[in-house]
Amino acid sequence: MRKWKNSKDAKERAAYTLEEVYLANLQNYLRTGIYSDSRWGSERQHAVGYKCVAMAYYPDGTPKRTVGVWYPDIGGKYTQELADEDNAGRNISNKNEVHNASRKNSKKS
Repeated sequence: MRKWKNSKDAKERAAYTLEEVYLANLQNYLRTGIYSDSRWGSERQHAVGYKCVAMAYYPDGTPKRTVGVWYPDIGGKYTQELADEDNAGRNISNKNEVHNASRKNSKKS
């Protein structure tokens, strides 16, 4: 694969770079104990999952959640179906939080 580094074929260069980054991430893991890749497995077939360790809450006291993250209070991953149930009666629009920034020295036409 080393000859793929300077190949004219973009797919070969991409494959070489992917393997090079994977090996660098494994070396980093062995050196520091921190796995910095988003995929794992012999063929990189599995995605790294996320676990919530500190909950965040909306002002009304309901927990903030992200689909695909494991939460200890529900004992599993937060799925899209759970999100749909939680947000059934709520207006989750953030239109009130969006505003236009005006520039101090903008040219007016």
